[in-house]
Amino acid sequence: MAEENKDQEKTEEATPKRREETREKGQVAKSRELASIAVLGGCLIYFYFGAPVLARRLMDVMRSYFRQSGQLTVSVDTIQALAVDLAFQTFMALLPLLLVAMVCGFLANFFQVGFLFSTEAITPKLSKINPLQGFKRLFSLQSLVELVKNISKIGIVGVVAYWTVIGETEVTSGSGTITFEAAPPDGGWPRGNYQVELYLNGRKTDTIPFQVG
Repeated sequence: MAEENKDQEKTEEATPKRREETREKGQVAKSRELASIAVLGGCLIYFYFGAPVLARRLMDVMRSYFRQSGQLTVSVDTIQALAVDLAFQTFMALLPLLLVAMVCGFLANFFQVGFLFSTEAITPKLSKINPLQGFKRLFSLQSLVELVKNISKIGIVGVVAYWTVIGETEVTSGSGTITFEAAPPDGGWPRGNYQVELYLNGRKTDTIPFQVG
């Protein structure tokens, strides 16, 4: 009889008070995948419209350090200040991207559960650092499902990123073929020996001689 009552209690619908108490503890139903998709989508949109600005800011940071490389004195006394300055400038360059990710993550969770702040959800508990319980959680069915889901997401993002980037790349090395035409001056090319000099990234890479005669 006691077992029947126990099973009946498990199937009973939670009362509004019980739901409120559970919510105050930070135990709410939400989708982590939705937040991940929102953050990823927001970052991709930012990269699509703001990648040139972000790249220019990062190049400006590196360019300024390269210009000062002959004047900077690197020692035990100055290395900390240089590292802090470099980290700060890099952080400021990445700040818009970080803000986009933070806002997208906040909105994804806000639209699911509303505004919720609970200190109990982040309070350290000794039961969570139990090695035996941690080992069971590590090799549980839920952990295996999460592992498969994460690998699938990484694979999909990697394939999409590869096909997106590969279409935007330019030939910088290898056996790429480049075709060009040199327009002759009025009256045609005078007889003689000529040469075409090829430059790549500001460096002379090849010289192609030809003759008109």
